[in-house]
Amino acid sequence: MSVTDALEGLRRDPTFMAHVSAWERLAARPARYADAPARLSARLMTALRERGTAPLYTHQAAAVEAALDGENIVVVTGTASGKTLCYNLPVLQTLLDDPEARALYLFPTKALTQDQAAALGDMLGTLGAADQVPVRTYDGDTPTAQRRAIRDEVRLLLTNPDMLHAGILPHHPRWAVLFENLRWVVIDELHVYRGVFGSNVANLIRRLRRLCRFYGSDPHFILTSATIANPRELAGQLIGAPVRLIPPDLDGSPRADKHVVIYNPPVLDPALGIRRAYTLEATRIRAARDRTRAARRFGAGRCRHQCSRARRRYRADGCGGRRRLPGHHRQPMAAGGASRPSIRSLGSGARRLCRAARSVRGRAPALHL
Repeated sequence: MSVTDALEGLRRDPTFMAHVSAWERLAARPARYADAPARLSARLMTALRERGTAPLYTHQAAAVEAALDGENIVVVTGTASGKTLCYNLPVLQTLLDDPEARALYLFPTKALTQDQAAALGDMLGTLGAADQVPVRTYDGDTPTAQRRAIRDEVRLLLTNPDMLHAGILPHHPRWAVLFENLRWVVIDELHVYRGVFGSNVANLIRRLRRLCRFYGSDPHFILTSATIANPRELAGQLIGAPVRLIPPDLDGSPRADKHVVIYNPPVLDPALGIRRAYTLEATRIRAARDRTRAARRFGAGRCRHQCSRARRRYRADGCGGRRRLPGHHRQPMAAGGASRPSIRSLGSGARRLCRAARSVRGRAPALHL
């Protein structure tokens, strides 16, 4: 069943639609490209073409140009829109042009840090600059024996706010080279830094900027975020400095057709306003769709085969039957000796249909192979 068919089936289901508060369709959108900024080096453009990421989308070109002009920027575009290039390009250009320059990337999770380290390694490999720009991660999993070497050689440091607070800023004399030459600070997933956590990170960034001033540097900031209502205000409060916004309107990445459905699970306790857990409701909806498919598929006609649970029922009724060698996927039936497949040998979708059909017909289903 295609996604379109599944959506149409849900739209025709009155039980499902009774809990839908809103259903909006976002039309597909083609990609929009822009010329690369004139200040972007030819070496980086060549690497982009080799990696198949050229030309730049409109928001990428605007972000890179603003960053190269020395502005603090916040990029707010959709998921998988290529925000990584918005900060990697200006940062790498600075590090390639200035052998003393340093950069600091902050990510909210270790997993995201590792993903970005791998992406940077691939990009530097294409540039042939892996030795020129050492990229290192520094977090709680970093072995103690490696930490001194990282402090001495790193030019692009990837870490998280907790490690910056507990493992870097309190030991700033050991990181003097980093702070003296820090040119860029990248803060990814800006929308995560809200509430008490956001207040703590804002104070952390102020400590970072104060130490940079002490060591004689003044880094620029690049922040990225999912679509939120007040990105410029949040970014400005977080870093304590003016920020230029690259808005969602400039997002040039392509987008497929999307459906946004707001679904309220049924109320279980009206007095307390308690609704069914969304996980249980999603499971119920999936099971209902499987039963509908099974009813259409198994509702009429005789079938050539029976699933293994049917054979167990036949044996319970005295029909007999014996198994072949262990692990064999096909077992003989007593009547006629015709072999039939075991449900274990089927794919997960077919197994679901078999089980759903039993609830539709009240007996073991016939299975068309």
